[in-house]
Amino acid sequence: MKHFVFFFILLFIAFAVPAQDTSKIYTKNSDAYRVKEASYNSKRNDYAAVKFFDGVVFTSARARRSKKAKSRLEETFVRLYSTEKTSKGKDKKPKVFMRDLTTKYVDGPVCFNKEFTAVYFSRNHIGSTKKTPKSAFKYQLLEAGLNQNGLDSVVTLPFNSSSYNIIHPSLSNDGSMLFFASDMPGGKGGMDIYFSRKSGRTWGVPINLGPKVNSAGDEMYPFISRDEMLYFASDGHGGMGGLDIFETQIQNDQGKKPRNMGAPINSKFDDFAYHIVSGMGFLSSNRKSKGKDDDIYEVDVLRDIKRGKDALIVTKEKGTNKVLANTTLIINGDSIATNENGEYSLMVEEETVYKLKAKKPDYFDATDEITSASSPDEQFTRAIQLEKDPKLFLIAVINDAQNDQPIEGVTVKIKDLSAKTELGDITTASNGRYTKALKGKRIGDKLDLLVILDKPGYLQKTVTVNYTVNKPGEIILNDLVNLSVGRVAVGMDLSKMIEIKPIYFDLGKPTIRPDAALELDKIVAIMTKYPTMSIELGSHTDCRSAAGANLKLSGARAKASAAYIVAKGIAAGRIKGKGYGETKLLNSCACEGKIVSSCSEEEHTKNRRTEFVITKLQ
Repeated sequence: MKHFVFFFILLFIAFAVPAQDTSKIYTKNSDAYRVKEASYNSKRNDYAAVKFFDGVVFTSARARRSKKAKSRLEETFVRLYSTEKTSKGKDKKPKVFMRDLTTKYVDGPVCFNKEFTAVYFSRNHIGSTKKTPKSAFKYQLLEAGLNQNGLDSVVTLPFNSSSYNIIHPSLSNDGSMLFFASDMPGGKGGMDIYFSRKSGRTWGVPINLGPKVNSAGDEMYPFISRDEMLYFASDGHGGMGGLDIFETQIQNDQGKKPRNMGAPINSKFDDFAYHIVSGMGFLSSNRKSKGKDDDIYEVDVLRDIKRGKDALIVTKEKGTNKVLANTTLIINGDSIATNENGEYSLMVEEETVYKLKAKKPDYFDATDEITSASSPDEQFTRAIQLEKDPKLFLIAVINDAQNDQPIEGVTVKIKDLSAKTELGDITTASNGRYTKALKGKRIGDKLDLLVILDKPGYLQKTVTVNYTVNKPGEIILNDLVNLSVGRVAVGMDLSKMIEIKPIYFDLGKPTIRPDAALELDKIVAIMTKYPTMSIELGSHTDCRSAAGANLKLSGARAKASAAYIVAKGIAAGRIKGKGYGETKLLNSCACEGKIVSSCSEEEHTKNRRTEFVITKLQ
């Protein structure tokens, strides 16, 4: 049943992924390896070779093998052998490796610590009598010291059991983690990859490497390299056929998504027991005998291996698409630079998010992120667009409202309402000039600025600026708003000195609307600042409607406005409301009696106004 399920998985993959795409994936790094059969293979199973000083130790059934064995786990009489090179570089005839490690049952595979002073090995002979049940003949892991005289202090590891197999040890470079395969309960499938962490002299409870590594099939023969890459064999992740060799990284005690190592490491048959040190190592495979016999192959790694997708990062100028050479790229915290063509090549590994930031003088920083899912292709290009900094400057000249001359000593405070920041106070010199760099703003941005002008003896002025940036360089505020300030004096109309919007009333009514209240609050603020100031609030209309009605209505509105200001805490004696109707038109838009006005609505609007004239300051 298991073989049928695996066949179905392979069949699904064959139809789901185009053959040419699969071929490209599996042959992408084929030129990075040289694989050749070892000269010391026998006619029986030889596998799981590891480095031992300058020689090799491997597992072999060359002495004898049970005819009933249907798998490597069922083999009996398997022993450890060793060989080394002659002075001419040829392999010597293998011999039994250490009599202390040789029993009449299965010994091996094996691994060593980096100093070759400790050995970890599999052994399946546990019972010592003929009455021992078959269930007791499970593989266990043993640990021993190693010296010139043989083994020392052989102990079984604490997580061994007679109920399940623990086999195929591999020790991390620092000796703190031991990886192995086991069919213990609670796994994901048949054999799973586990590891145990050492604390002092004690090995901890085994930890399953999780569902990304372990499948419903078998995962076996783990090997943890010096650069902490874990290699293992599996028949449950699909691939080229039979057992394939995969690699993964360990993160938070779990394996990340494994990658198939492809050809020539893998073939259509069983490939397993990968072991690599400093670019040289071994793998085991039955490819030569087409599935009937395991052999050892020597591996040379010829170049750095690329695992993932090739991404070409290109930095360009937004809008013009011009290439930006020598742009600083910060990728997950590491800083590099693009070349003269604005390019940088990046290997995008699976399950890794690459956060990108591009920085260049005179341009805004640009950010992006890519993953292996950013493109379905094995090679793809990602352009990062950097927008040119328009180098915006706010420029204003503050003038005296009485003589229209630049004025010194005006404190200019500007708030960016949209960004909720302040640009900093500047006090004008004799030229009345204000200049401030407007950083971080781009072409097309909308500016919402609050400008506050303040000078002793002058009426504080507050205006808002609403402007859409449409070109680089200077933004001259005087072209957008009136920046004149007036000396506080009797006869001054406050409505001309501060930004007061027209005060509107509902048709034929004197009731203060909410929008009118906001404008009257500005008058309250000024009268609060100048406690000796008295004001006449004059309400004016245009010529339309009867003169008497206009006079009456404007009077009611003026009194209502004055009453609102008094209600806000201003003494009644300081504010007087008076209605003028249409008696003080600002233009020739009269229309009483037989006079017919040809004025536009805009011209009539000029006459509908509210004036706040200072009548007293002391």
